[in-house]
Amino acid sequence: MRDTDAWKPGAGNAGEARRRLGVGSERLVLFLGTPRDYKGVDDLAAAVSSLGRPDVVLGVVGAEPGSAAGRQVLSLCPGARLLEWVPFEDVPSFLSAADVVVVPQRRTPDTEGQVPAKLFDAMALGRPIVSTRVSMIPEILSGCGGVVEPGQVSALAGAIARLIDHPGEAQALGARARERCVERYSFEAARRALFPLVERVLARR
Repeated sequence: MRDTDAWKPGAGNAGEARRRLGVGSERLVLFLGTPRDYKGVDDLAAAVSSLGRPDVVLGVVGAEPGSAAGRQVLSLCPGARLLEWVPFEDVPSFLSAADVVVVPQRRTPDTEGQVPAKLFDAMALGRPIVSTRVSMIPEILSGCGGVVEPGQVSALAGAIARLIDHPGEAQALGARARERCVERYSFEAARRALFPLVERVLARR
């Protein structure tokens, strides 16, 4: 659940976030989180690299360049921009700075039945999202985000390129993702669902 009154399109300082990542006018494809094998960051790095486009930059927030995970990303995508983990209050700035937010989960025992919190962060901020067909992600992003099979680098690259090359479509998906988040995954949605239940339980007592 997210506070969609506070986390909304335009929240944070996107310009400052892009400056910290060293991104100018390029299109920013962003992963935000701690890189672990099951999160598919290697797939994302290979996908962005395969595009071969100088106007597209991969940003990974949550990995130091000198770490093992950071070195692996850079070996797959030498032009990637890496930044160590940022405070929670800075997260809206980096998500707002992204042209496409990617959550490239792989299908493993760690990811079945689990949904990354950053998916809801990006939805609340109205960002265009590409993710993978793992756990409940396809249901959550149905009609409001791009979903590809996990581990399919070419499909991931194609979905990213489509949103970059069709900004109107990307903007519309982001807007629908925001609407879905407010409707189903916001604090207000939780209150609508839970408060009547609590009241019924208390009434029985």
